[in-house]
Amino acid sequence: MSVAIKILKSRGQLVAITPRSFTNGPYFRSFRNLFYREMAFSHIHVFNSRKQAFKENDVLQENIIYHARKNSNKSKIKISSSDGPHDFAHTNFTVPYNNVIHDTDPNKIIHIVTDINSKRIIDRIFKLPFSLNELGLEVSTGRVVDFRTRNNLQFERNSHTVPLIYSFHFNNGIINWPKQNLKKPDSIIDNEETDELFLSSGFYVLCRRFSAKEEKRRIVAALFNPNLIISEKIGFENHVNVFHKKNNSLSENQARGLTIFLNSTIIDLYFRVFNGHTQVNAADLRMLRYPSNEQLEKLGGYFNNSLPSQEKIDSIIDKELFNMETSSDPTKVNKRISETLIILAKIGIPKAQQNERSALTLLALLDLKVSDLWKNAKAPLMGINEMMTFFKDHYGKEYAPNSRESVRRNTVHQFVQAGLVLPNPDKPRPINSPHYVYQIEPGALKLIRLYKSKIWKNKLESYLASIKTLKQKYAQERDLQKIPIKINEGSEILMSPGGQNVLVKEIVDEFCP
Repeated sequence: MSVAIKILKSRGQLVAITPRSFTNGPYFRSFRNLFYREMAFSHIHVFNSRKQAFKENDVLQENIIYHARKNSNKSKIKISSSDGPHDFAHTNFTVPYNNVIHDTDPNKIIHIVTDINSKRIIDRIFKLPFSLNELGLEVSTGRVVDFRTRNNLQFERNSHTVPLIYSFHFNNGIINWPKQNLKKPDSIIDNEETDELFLSSGFYVLCRRFSAKEEKRRIVAALFNPNLIISEKIGFENHVNVFHKKNNSLSENQARGLTIFLNSTIIDLYFRVFNGHTQVNAADLRMLRYPSNEQLEKLGGYFNNSLPSQEKIDSIIDKELFNMETSSDPTKVNKRISETLIILAKIGIPKAQQNERSALTLLALLDLKVSDLWKNAKAPLMGINEMMTFFKDHYGKEYAPNSRESVRRNTVHQFVQAGLVLPNPDKPRPINSPHYVYQIEPGALKLIRLYKSKIWKNKLESYLASIKTLKQKYAQERDLQKIPIKINEGSEILMSPGGQNVLVKEIVDEFCP
């Protein structure tokens, strides 16, 4: 890439497919600075799944496609996204150049802003007042590389050993040590060889170093509480990042508040905007913006014996740090889409349709906006264009106009097949009618209105038991609406109602004989 940039003429164009990993981290900093000086992105395309675009080559890295010009004006960048090369329902979003690469950022991190929610996430994070260094805090990878000190590891715990903390000791925001029935020893002998690997016991915040974009969370943090694990020294394994204050303990409430902050949905969503690999590096955590120490201390007051629920954490963060309108809150948009995906999975929608586009389609058919309660779901008649307008207006997801057919074929069609959605329940229409509409099936609507209620589980079982009968019933009704065309004795075909098929029947019945 660097060579290609150097030999390009001014205004020359460059198109590339590469791993996304160059967009952040210290390893590619010099390349990003070269790219920023000499090139200007005009279009970036990102895939929502790592597993689709190059699966025949067993490529599991996250890859992006981009177009850039040499010595070009840095004004706006078009960013599009899709599930894979065969998904033509791609989103489009055009943003100012500075939203993707901040000109004041010495690291030139590339933020891939795929929609208005991503932009809102970045805006919120950049309003936070401090860097980690300005707070007087540091983050480092754990010092203990277990295979390098294998002779000093053991299962037995005694006065000559120190607790060794791995990522498998994370338990709902708290470090839980020791663990039983482990395949790896989680104690390390304290001697001259290992002494420099330890920190004095105290309050620390740990963060897992490895995660993939398909995981529910990219950033997972846990509190090390010295009152729960009694030892003068602590060893942290190399697959965890450790927040500390010059290799010493944080204050208790500061550590509790930092754990809440790192486990918030807004931080997880922001990390996904710029991180393109499977690691959560200490360098990435240093690049985040943080609340003030006073704000962290206040957040820590909400963390008692256990980490609050995710919903509670996000509510606390919103109240203490951001206080935004619900309709423009990207964490609430993410929460609503996640809940909808759970519903789709529970009612048996195929795996291929358990994606964001399908979630948005169901929300549109329920006329359910971000701040609406599930019990207030409705059942409007809605065409594909109206659904796509709903995606944009209420969830900030703008699909390309030519994606209409992909939404119909790759999502709505499967909803109809599953009995979740009814086509033209008010009156028959030809398949190519611009007035073709869909509506949520009444039984599914009743079920979805009960989501998160105490009787949801029981009603779900009843719905799943009846859905096969319902699908047969609706299929029979659709067949009754079809136009029968008799070809000869004992041979008949059925055509969809309306449009030119009425004329086709008359031609066959009146003219062909």
